[in-house]
Amino acid sequence: MSSIWKGLLMLLAISTFHFSLNAQESLLSKKITIKCEQCTLEKLISDVTEQTKIKFAYSRSQINVNQKITINFKEKEVEYLLKVLKEKYQISYKLIGNTISLYPEKANKRQAKIVVSGYIEDKLSGERLIGANVYFPENYIGTVSNDYGFFSLPVGVNATEIVCSFVGYQNKIIPIDFLKDTLIRIELSPNIELEEVVIRATRDEVIDKKMPIGMIRVPMGKIESTPVILGETDVLKVAQLLPGVSEGSEGNSGLYIRGGSADQNLILLDGITVYNPNHLFGFFSVFNADAIKDFKIIKGGFPARYGGRLSSVVDLRMREGNMKEFSGSVSIGLISSKAYLEGPIIKDKTSFFISARRTYIDLIAGNLVSNFTDFDESSYYFYDINAKINHKFSDKHRLYLSYYKGRDNGDSEDRNEGSDAKLKSEEISNLSWGNSIYGLRWNWLMGSNLFLNTTIAYSTYDYLNEEIFRNQYIVEDDWTNKEYSTEVQSGIDIFSSGLDFNWIPSAKHQVRFGVKYFYHTFNTGMESKKFISADDTNEQVDEEESIYANEGNIFIEDEMQLTSKFSANLGLHYSVFLVNDKTYSSFEPRLSLKFDVTDKVQLNAGGAIMQQYTQLLSFSRITLSSDIWVPATENIVPAKSQQGSLGARWSINDAWGCSIEGYYKKMTDLLEYSESASFFENDSWQDRVEQGDGESYGLEILVERSKGKITGWLAYTLAESTRQFENINSGEVFPYKYDKRHDLNIVIDYKLTKHWSVNAVWTYKTGNAETLGVIKYPSNLGFFGDVSTSYDDIIYQKRNDYRMPAYHRLDVSVNWKKQREKFEHQVSLGVYNAYNRDNPYKISLFDGSVQGPDGGYTDTKVIQEKSLFGILPAITYTINF
Repeated sequence: MSSIWKGLLMLLAISTFHFSLNAQESLLSKKITIKCEQCTLEKLISDVTEQTKIKFAYSRSQINVNQKITINFKEKEVEYLLKVLKEKYQISYKLIGNTISLYPEKANKRQAKIVVSGYIEDKLSGERLIGANVYFPENYIGTVSNDYGFFSLPVGVNATEIVCSFVGYQNKIIPIDFLKDTLIRIELSPNIELEEVVIRATRDEVIDKKMPIGMIRVPMGKIESTPVILGETDVLKVAQLLPGVSEGSEGNSGLYIRGGSADQNLILLDGITVYNPNHLFGFFSVFNADAIKDFKIIKGGFPARYGGRLSSVVDLRMREGNMKEFSGSVSIGLISSKAYLEGPIIKDKTSFFISARRTYIDLIAGNLVSNFTDFDESSYYFYDINAKINHKFSDKHRLYLSYYKGRDNGDSEDRNEGSDAKLKSEEISNLSWGNSIYGLRWNWLMGSNLFLNTTIAYSTYDYLNEEIFRNQYIVEDDWTNKEYSTEVQSGIDIFSSGLDFNWIPSAKHQVRFGVKYFYHTFNTGMESKKFISADDTNEQVDEEESIYANEGNIFIEDEMQLTSKFSANLGLHYSVFLVNDKTYSSFEPRLSLKFDVTDKVQLNAGGAIMQQYTQLLSFSRITLSSDIWVPATENIVPAKSQQGSLGARWSINDAWGCSIEGYYKKMTDLLEYSESASFFENDSWQDRVEQGDGESYGLEILVERSKGKITGWLAYTLAESTRQFENINSGEVFPYKYDKRHDLNIVIDYKLTKHWSVNAVWTYKTGNAETLGVIKYPSNLGFFGDVSTSYDDIIYQKRNDYRMPAYHRLDVSVNWKKQREKFEHQVSLGVYNAYNRDNPYKISLFDGSVQGPDGGYTDTKVIQEKSLFGILPAITYTINF
């Protein structure tokens, strides 16, 4: 640890060394020769650009480029020409980087402050861009477009232009000559020269000066190019390659962030909570990448507008639909096919987007499911549908309707016959689970600096597991049939509504405030048991009453630019939870600080108090999903956390950047099944749980290259996460199951040519902490009357005291892309686990023996490791139109 902290101090010391190059003077001092007799201003600018390669920015609506100009001189500096234009033709200029911005002299005659507000959009599709920067170039003070592409920026009397930038798009300079509050639309394009202004291309910023500590926005282009299991593009799989974010086990798409459990992540799709983000027992996420336009993770320094979870916020926004023209895509892979279609219903006014995905993995699912259940036959598939309608009433009113539905269905069957042919048994399992969400949002621009979003939504998750056991056995030379079945159901429904205000009183303050309401219905478990024999039929239904709860919260936060170098986000989140006759409440202060040491180096800090009213109960030793969402009750108190983080970001040059963050998190009143609890008990879940504490801390390092033929990143996390419960593990502290001391991911994207690219991911992480049994004894299940079926119960010693071997693998993909007249073709060839590493997925302890040097055998315990995947090839063909 000491060497790492020394390295951190050295990194911070080196990062404060600032280099500056004064290239502007050399730009204006370039010599030119002008011979212009009654030529147009546009022709004059073209001549200067041809001689010097200097780029100009101007608005055709503000400057008459067809006006006649007469200027003649030889071998004089560019600055001389600019002075003549100002004195003789009242055309002023400002030098921004390597671009000369021209504007009419009257632009400096504004007598009072005004507000420029509007929306930032993709020029080709009309989709609004989230998180785009709008700022004054002289001091970089500005704002960021919100989740609906809206921005508002107060403009002083001396301001002449603003700059708009967004990752993957070209910067745009907008001259400001407005004399009153003005609503504008800024269109950005990555490739096409804009009609209104001349633009210049820039790199994708490695360090976003507006990004708070603990937040990472993942460009969708990186998600689409990163190789993943079986070629299925997956946003959560890529998130697991970031520092501080880990997968639980092989192939799992669950997120375990900074030592927290999977239920401690607030997962939002268009601002609506998604309770189960997994398909196929966690191997794929429910989020079809084709339907997602923006994806960000918040690990610390949480803004006050978020609440209800302890560890993170995963915020995904669906595509809105192309307002300009129809487009779509069809993709065919080894295990699934997917497609989407988008386009205008009314051009520039109403658009739609719809996508669908379905697997056809029945042929290979048997191998997958057998690793979980040891069944002989299996059938499995999942599907999901995303849809959205976007309607623009006016520049001030817009309506969005969002929809998602996804479901998994699996059937398995296992048959056995006794060695004496006197017993036949059959076990059938039917499993189904899924999410649905419905959302209606209304955007209202109430004033030039006040924006309101109103949301009404419904989200539901349900789970069904049916098990059937049949036995045939001989009694007095006759076959006798007996059947035992059990059905378990659980789920959660939530209705929500909210008002979110965005108020920008000045260029140095962006205030967000609002109120939200949630009505929860918890179905914590219904179990139906049926016993059928030759003599009679008995049925027993054990059903816990549904729990209803009301939750409300209010919040306010102010993102402040205190000085040109120092900014802060201060907020307060207050929540209240009413369940049965019990009321819980929580005041949660939030803080995020940023300090620009130089224009290359930034220091960050953040802190938050969080409270979580709903938790997920899971049997860690049950291989199939049996998780249930449960609320705080009069007997179960909410979980709480206090956490802080400190970090630095360094933009090394125009291609390389790095960041380092340290964090500490203390958690209390976490929920866990007691050591003696069984999934098939009839007692209430509240009688089978324990509440205890957790602690996690760590150091995260991210090094990124964002420019050039080879791009990618290296992410390393050094961390520790523990748990402590009074009646678990004898009250002693034990490692969290997914505690990983070391987690290293290297992602490389190599653009070979315009059409070919190679991508690779190498990952290494400490093995999971597991609990091994040490004593076994026979037991009677008692399910089938006279038949004695025995299996081995396990007495567990210390919790999670065994470490599985280190996990590592290499994934590689080769991609080809070709643009035809109307279609774009893509082919991706990939290999998962390229060097065939046997990474254990689960372990078992057996009685065995080992041979000694003398040839004799000694009884001992044998650990058996079971792996899921060796080398897995993948091929995907996609056609875009």
